[in-house]
Amino acid sequence: MLERTWRDLRPRLAAEPAGSVVLTRHGDAMALEEFLVTRVVEVVLHGLDLADALERGAWTSRPALEAVADLLFSAGPGAFGPETLEAVRAATGRALPGRPGAEALEAAGVRFLALG
Repeated sequence: MLERTWRDLRPRLAAEPAGSVVLTRHGDAMALEEFLVTRVVEVVLHGLDLADALERGAWTSRPALEAVADLLFSAGPGAFGPETLEAVRAATGRALPGRPGAEALEAAGVRFLALG
């Protein structure tokens, strides 16, 4: 179902002019590109929560994970390499035992956002 939805949605998104604005469910105006990033963030972070609750490995895609990392970190795309997932976990309060915490990330240029 997700694949079909993406297949149907992709050409519609591509047809939108640069600078398109949407209204969020709260009635706020937001650039379409920024709104789409918020949807990716939601899927990645809640997907991590589900994976942890089910005691399974994270199933996020690399491009989605990099989009979240680009939003969170000023260190630049790919700065954490294979540790990007753990850095995103730590920056969003989802660090697993024995993994880097917030202090280690501050030195790496993490921009702590209000994610709620």
